[in-house]
Amino acid sequence: MGMRQLLERETARLAAIHRTDVHLRQFQEILELEAGLDPTSAAGLTDLDFSFHLLVALASGNLIYPLIINSFKNVYTSLTGAFFQLFAGAEPVGEVRSYHRQLVHAIEEQDATMATEIMQEMLAHGERQLLSAQTL
Repeated sequence: MGMRQLLERETARLAAIHRTDVHLRQFQEILELEAGLDPTSAAGLTDLDFSFHLLVALASGNLIYPLIINSFKNVYTSLTGAFFQLFAGAEPVGEVRSYHRQLVHAIEEQDATMATEIMQEMLAHGERQLLSAQTL
C-alpha cells in the first residue's frame, strides 16, 4: 500500500493543479456512471474505480503516471475487485463513491492540499476495510 499512497497522493495533487475542463467533464461522467451503477455489481464497480484512478493520473499532466497505473492494472483490479466483491451493496462502497465526489470537487477547485488528503484517506479506508474483513 505504501507505493500506492506515494504515487496516488502525488497524482491527486498534480491533478488539482493541471486538470483541464475536459478532465472535469470526464470525472463527471464517471461519477454519473457510478451513481447509476448497481451497487452490488463488483465487476462494474472495479472497472469504474480503475477508470477513476487512471483519470486522476491522466489529469496530473505527467505522462508517466498513467503508464505506471496501467502497468499495475492486474494487481490493482485484483485488490479492488476483492474489496468490491466483499462489500458490494454495503456501506464501504457508498463511502468510496463519496470519496470520489470529494476528490473531484477538490480537483475542480484546484485545491491540491485537499486532493492529496482525500486520496490518502480514500486509500487508507480501502486498506482498513480489507484488513478488517481478513480478521473476521
